[in-house]
Amino acid sequence: MDRNALIGSSATKGNPEAQIVLFKFSDFQCPYCAVTAGHMKTFVGKQEGELLYVYKHFPLTQIHPEAVPSAKAAWAAGRQGQFWLYHDGLFANQTRLGEDLYLELAAAMQLDVEQFNRDRASAEAEAAIQQDLELAQKLQLQGTPSFIMNDLLIPGGAPPQLFEEIFTQINTLLKTK
Repeated sequence: MDRNALIGSSATKGNPEAQIVLFKFSDFQCPYCAVTAGHMKTFVGKQEGELLYVYKHFPLTQIHPEAVPSAKAAWAAGRQGQFWLYHDGLFANQTRLGEDLYLELAAAMQLDVEQFNRDRASAEAEAAIQQDLELAQKLQLQGTPSFIMNDLLIPGGAPPQLFEEIFTQINTLLKTK
């Protein structure tokens, strides 16, 4: 698949023209995904336009009953330009995932709550999350979080410095081509 097809309508952060793309497959109810969210925020912020960061929903519904509802809420917040702020709010309040929190975050971010509710209940929200889930399955990802930097799979338990090392190596290779 080409890069744009892989990115699709997913939330992104960074330079859309960057040669290095980091995909994160994540579940808002996954405790380790919450830990890596902080690491990724720091890592992505350091790359100064040389990286495109892409969030992919990978809800583990068998063990996380709020995985899909939280993904739909984040997707709906993204429709109003607030995916990343909502993402941070969900992970910061992970023990409170549920309808009350979804509405509380939407109101705190001054989202149009009626539109937010319509969007998260829409077939489009369901399709976007299903598309990410199908991609994760096609890539044979086993759990969350899972990362892919360009074509390299990085396990979820990888230490934060490994991302820096891999980024530097890929960047060096790209600059010598």
